[in-house]
Parts: sequence; structure tokens; C-alpha cells
Amino acid sequence: MVALNILHILFAIVSMVLCVYAPQGYDAAYCQTIGWLFLAQNICYFASQGRKNLVGFELFFAIAFFFVNFCYPLFYYETNPRFAFFWMEWNHDVITRATAIAYMGYCWYVLGVQSYRLGQVQSQRLGSGAEAPVEGSGPVWEISSGQYLYLFALTMVSLVAYVLLGGWRALQNVYGGDGDLHTVGLYSYFYVIFTLSAGLMAIFVYRIRKVDWWFYLPTMGVVMVAILATGSRTFVLGIMLILIVGWHNNVRQFRLWEIVAAVLAGTIALFLLQQVRRHPVDEWMYIITHLETDNVLDIFEDLMIDGRNLYVLVDYGMRHAYTYLHGMIIDIATPIPGLAKYVLRWYNEPYEVLSAQDFTTYLRLGENSHFGLGCNMIGDAFRSFGYVGTALSMFGVGYIVQVSRRRMNDSIYAYTIYYLMVSYSVFYNRAGILPPVRTLAWSLAILWGIKMLTEQPKVREWIMLGIEKIEALEERIKR
Repeated sequence: MVALNILHILFAIVSMVLCVYAPQGYDAAYCQTIGWLFLAQNICYFASQGRKNLVGFELFFAIAFFFVNFCYPLFYYETNPRFAFFWMEWNHDVITRATAIAYMGYCWYVLGVQSYRLGQVQSQRLGSGAEAPVEGSGPVWEISSGQYLYLFALTMVSLVAYVLLGGWRALQNVYGGDGDLHTVGLYSYFYVIFTLSAGLMAIFVYRIRKVDWWFYLPTMGVVMVAILATGSRTFVLGIMLILIVGWHNNVRQFRLWEIVAAVLAGTIALFLLQQVRRHPVDEWMYIITHLETDNVLDIFEDLMIDGRNLYVLVDYGMRHAYTYLHGMIIDIATPIPGLAKYVLRWYNEPYEVLSAQDFTTYLRLGENSHFGLGCNMIGDAFRSFGYVGTALSMFGVGYIVQVSRRRMNDSIYAYTIYYLMVSYSVFYNRAGILPPVRTLAWSLAILWGIKMLTEQPKVREWIMLGIEKIEALEERIKR
């Protein structure tokens, strides 16, 4: 373990040297060197994990990280530089340096993962600290069928409310090109509750009785297909990742060929959805059967197009003062409903300037654009905090992932955090550096509320008493 950690420290040192000496403009050999180092480091890392720990956040994050940050300079820039969104204006002089910065960030992410594992080993040798989970052991906590039923009821009620309030039609309009994702109505809150409670259902479905799976798993499948029909992919991909990793950890470990097949099938499905989602459903089959690609890697277009954001944000960070938390203040405020509105009034700046996810769109398309260009986690970290901040923030991401993974047998909340990060593992590369704050906060709050409601009799009594008082007040008003 110590030797492996030293090896990853050496990778990190090399990555920092590559950042210092990165040339201006495009250098194919330099980018290829970074690509080979990335491959070698991941072989070393995943070879040390063993089959039990192979399928998880780290695997899906590494695959997505490669296609977002490295695939374009390695396989497209020289032959098809205007691929996808890369026809839009961006500074080509930063491509090699941005690639080096991305690799440096990844190295420090791996160090964050390894640091906690090393600390556990040292604690066990000294006879102190919490013990690592025993291989194959299960959680010391449990979730009952009754608690799971509460999750199911919350999911269904919020979904019905979302549809009845017009949210379904609004979501179809967004991905059909006629709506605005930033439009907020009452239905927006029900959609958040629906997605979070559905995510919790996926997280805990393998921790309830197997006899109940026949009902809950098909129900989640139907909901996912319905959401896919609107053109939205993030929610469905997140649920699928949770179910895949949960199956591997709780039911049966996947074989290598099964993992490869799942990755390819998921990639192709996302690619096809990307091509058809702005067209009516009755045209989907015609579009799919007449698709043409110039490169087999085009199926990863949905990830690769985000590479432009890396170059735009690195260029911005090198030309302007670092933005620090100012550029993500909206993301920090999202856990508290309505707080973002007051933040906007306080700063009196465009929404996009204060939101990591919308900043690159603002730079290209200005305010209130109905079309979004996304973000890039490395680019956002660099324009916010520079070289040192990028390294430390990526270290923090790795540390959070590994702590939650190693503690999930001891704590239901650590278990929840890890699987929520799993659901975010692919599209995290296309988002800001800040973890999904609202998703984590609200999901943990929902879980805590259900546990309090079902495990604390006094809480149930207080709730029932409150309902009775409300009903009595309503009767008085009617009289």
C-alpha cells in the first residue's frame, strides 16, 4: 500500500512538471505523453483494487474523465478540429497546457483516494482508529420494508404532483428546444423531491427483502423510460449507475466482459438519445437507422464536447483574476429554497456569472440563453482557484469518495453519500468542481426524516397531533 502511494505521488510530481513546461499551442507528442501516463496510472490503480472494488465511482469517473479531457487533443484535433461544438471560438494556444492541468487534477484526485486508504492501514498497524470493512461483510445498519415504502410513496406522490402541475410538459419543451431549464415553478420543487427520493429507492433497493424486488425494480424501470422519452438523460444515467454498482456490491460481482458490455451499451444509448431528443418520437427510428459517423469514437461525443469548456475556462483563468467562490455562489445557495433569488439581488450580477454550470454559456451566448454549453470540473476549479486550488479541490473530491466508501458499512448516511456520488460520477466531469450540494443535503434530509418518523414514536405522535390541529383549524374556518 505504501509503495503504491509513493508511485502515485511520483505521478503527481510528474504532472506538475508537465504543467510548468507545457508549451503554447498544440503539441501532439506532449498530449500523447500525458495520455500514456493517464493510462499507466489507472492500470496501476485498478490492478490494486481487486475484482470486489473494481466497479464503483472511480471506474466510471476515470472513463468519463478521459473522454471529456483527453480524447479531443489525442484523436480529433489534428484530423477534425471543428468536431461538434469545437467550431465555436476558443483559444487554441491553451490546449496543451489545459490537458496538462487536467492530468494534474486527476493525479491529485487519486492521491485523495489513496491517502485515506493509507491512513486506515497505518491506524490498524498501530492498533487505533476505525477498522476497514471486512471483505464481503454487510452493513451494521438496516432499512426496513416500511421505511422503503415511505420512500416509494414520496416518489410516486411527488411524480404525480410534478406531472399535474405542468412539469412534464415543461421538461419536454426544454429538451425539444422550446423551453428554458432555468424556469422555476412550483413543479420544480416536486421534480427535485421526485428525483431525490427515486435515487434513494435505487440506493436501498438491494438492502430490502428480495421478494419485494419484483415490484420496485420494474417500477423504477418504467419511470426511467418515461423520463428518457422527454429527452432528459442525467436522472436516468444516475439511477442506472446506482443500480449497477449496487448489484455488484450487494448481489453478484460483475465479470470484466460484463463491465465492458455495460459501458458500451450505456454509451451507445446516450449517443442515440443525444441525436434524437430534439425530434418528435415518431421520427426517432428513422434518425437512428440513418445515422452516419466519421469516427468510432463519435459515440462518446456527449462527453467529448465538454472539452471545449476546459479550454475556455483555463484561458479565462490565465487572463483574469481567479473568481474563488464568487463563481459558484448560486451552487452553494441551492440547498436552501429561495436563497438564490436573494443572492442575485445582493450581488446584482447576471445569474450566469454566479453559477459554475452557466458561466461558459454566458461567455459565448450572453444572458438568458435557452441553450446551455455546460461546464468542466477541472476548468471550473482552475478559473476559481488556480493551480494549487485545482490540486487541493480534486484531492478533496477523491478523499470524500473514499471516506464514504470505506465507512458505508458503519453508517447509512455514508452509504447514501457514496452512492449519490456514484450517480454523479460520469456527468461530474461536465459540471463544476463543487459536489452536488443540494442533492446531498436534501437526500440526507429526506432519509433522516423517514428514519425519525419510523423509529421515534414521539415524532409520529407530534406529527399526528399537528395534523389534528390543522384539521381542527380548518373546521373552525369553515364555520
